[in-house]
Amino acid sequence: MAILSVASKTIKTQSNSISTAFQFNCSQIHNIHFASLSCYSRVFYFFIITNKVIIFVSNNTIIKAVKGNFMKKALLILVIISIFSSCKDQTTEPPVVQYAYVTIGSQVWTTRNLDVDKYRNGDSIPEVKDPKEWYYLKTGAWCYYKNDPAMGAIYGKIYNWYAVNDPRGLAPSGWHIPSDDEWTTLITYLGGQSVAGGKLKETSTSHWKSPNKFATNESGFSALPGGYCDYLGISYNIGDYGYWWSSTEGSNNGAWNRYVYYYYASVYRSNFGKDYGFYVRCVRDSI
Repeated sequence: MAILSVASKTIKTQSNSISTAFQFNCSQIHNIHFASLSCYSRVFYFFIITNKVIIFVSNNTIIKAVKGNFMKKALLILVIISIFSSCKDQTTEPPVVQYAYVTIGSQVWTTRNLDVDKYRNGDSIPEVKDPKEWYYLKTGAWCYYKNDPAMGAIYGKIYNWYAVNDPRGLAPSGWHIPSDDEWTTLITYLGGQSVAGGKLKETSTSHWKSPNKFATNESGFSALPGGYCDYLGISYNIGDYGYWWSSTEGSNNGAWNRYVYYYYASVYRSNFGKDYGFYVRCVRDSI
């Protein structure tokens, strides 16, 4: 049975009426259409507000309100549960993910590092933990810093450049990996290479190594010092450096990136090997 848990919950609506909610863990449910609603989210909520309205909610967002004569609410709930529990994993389309963002000059940037394990078309990106396997890769892969998921919860995933450049798309729909020129546009807007790093870095030393000099985060970019993974699959320099890929190839074996350091205000540009692992930020597509 696909539904793993059903829990009762009470909420207060905007009209101050009280409704009963049922929470469904849909980790195994995909591509099911009920009243034009697709089950791509890992958790579904649906609320019966009155005898005539059902409101479907996912991640605290109202997705669909369905009107009808639902006098036998209990029976309807059982029918919905039956439909959901019979569905199979028939799609690879990834869940829709919302990203926090900030406008900096003429650009819109995500404020957290990318943390996806599927390409835009739904194909999986392999997690590679073995340094020997990482060394021989010529295709996209990701890892956590020192293979620790707790690091991923803070810093996101580390990707090699082959994942960045994969035609299936690493960035979510409506976004893209910034080119080298787009990084330059950002840095120029913030006053140039010698000062932009401080304006990008998160303030405080909760993540950055002390003294985290010149950090103001006045851009809202909130750069974190997640370190990096070298071509041998070994993680280094968390707390000291933050590294991010661009989508621009720098040589046959390398690609351009940007990084910042805890002790300086500068942003640095370098051409590292495509088999290195860095973090990824996204820029919103032009409308």
